[in-house]
Amino acid sequence: MPVYFAEVSSPLVRGLISGAHGSFINLGYATANWIGYHSPFLTLSFALTPTRFGTFHVTSTFAWRFPNAIFVILALIFGAGTFFIPESPRWMVTKGREQEALAILCHLHRDPSDPTDSFANQEFRLMKTQLAEDERSRIRLGRWQIITHKPYRRRLVISCLLMTGAMSTGVLVIANYAPLLYQSLGLSNSNSLILGASLTTVGMLSNALGATISDRFGRRRLLLLGFASTLVMLSLATGLMAWYTRTGSKGSAAGAVTALFLYGICYGALVDVNVWTVVGELFPSHLRSLGTGIGVSTLMLSALLWVAIAPVASATIGWKYYLVFICLTAAHMVHIWFQLPETSGLALEEMERLFGDLPPDQTRLASLRVHDAGTDSATDKTEAEKIEEA
Repeated sequence: MPVYFAEVSSPLVRGLISGAHGSFINLGYATANWIGYHSPFLTLSFALTPTRFGTFHVTSTFAWRFPNAIFVILALIFGAGTFFIPESPRWMVTKGREQEALAILCHLHRDPSDPTDSFANQEFRLMKTQLAEDERSRIRLGRWQIITHKPYRRRLVISCLLMTGAMSTGVLVIANYAPLLYQSLGLSNSNSLILGASLTTVGMLSNALGATISDRFGRRRLLLLGFASTLVMLSLATGLMAWYTRTGSKGSAAGAVTALFLYGICYGALVDVNVWTVVGELFPSHLRSLGTGIGVSTLMLSALLWVAIAPVASATIGWKYYLVFICLTAAHMVHIWFQLPETSGLALEEMERLFGDLPPDQTRLASLRVHDAGTDSATDKTEAEKIEEA
């Protein structure tokens, strides 16, 4: 999905569209949490039997059948929706379907102030130029070029460390074990479930907010701010948890819960949105699926590591487990400062500029103002005709 979002987005709104990925993942988390929550105040009728909202206290097979049925239905709806979304224009160009690719670009980037689709035509020409260069690189550099070619290797390292860094903030440990974490702070089972579901809901809303500002403020700036703010909030929450362990103070427990919610807001709005966007836009077209796949696999592996050892770590060292995430978050923030260039506002084909591979005849597409592109209208109008003649 990060690859697809990146390839169908305009350079000027790629953060907004790619950022929707994290928002919908968190929508799934929040839905699952609220379905599993038991509330004495909300009731539904199921098979003429009063059934409380959620499945926390349900003892029949409905407790597992209902949640699975909900997500099967949603999966079928989303699966049916894939038949109505356009194919990636870049993929279509590689298959020789240039006329269809241009039509999709014009449809995706349609703007009333640009009746000749000059922006889409400019991007299409840039795309064809870079795809031809990518094909030459594929033949010249060989199968293992993502590792052997330094600019590609640098992108791979950035991608892997960025995704690993996101998980090394401890976000999935906190999200997955939130009810147990809140119970350790003296809250009841029911209240812990409410707070756990609320935390993922806040994360969903924060992701949506972060997507709206990603293109305006830039990925690098927001990621640095995100890692710094999550570091502060996680440090504050860890300190308050340690103080509660010693004193049993209700004030420190309330402060820890507040810090964890602020942590969730900072992570959702500043980190989660932008790591998925960056990993999908770093690589050239012929390596985008491979590079993004490797990056996401490191996220999954690091998430598996931290979540798998969390029960043992929590039982043996308690709040000290979060000191690991504090140290790793600080380390990844340093890596971003020195290694991650700003990627917002550039066409995918212009990422080569940031890593030393950009052909000298390519220009910055994102700097093109649609309403100032009238001087190219004659050329733009004949672009489709050129494809037909070819």
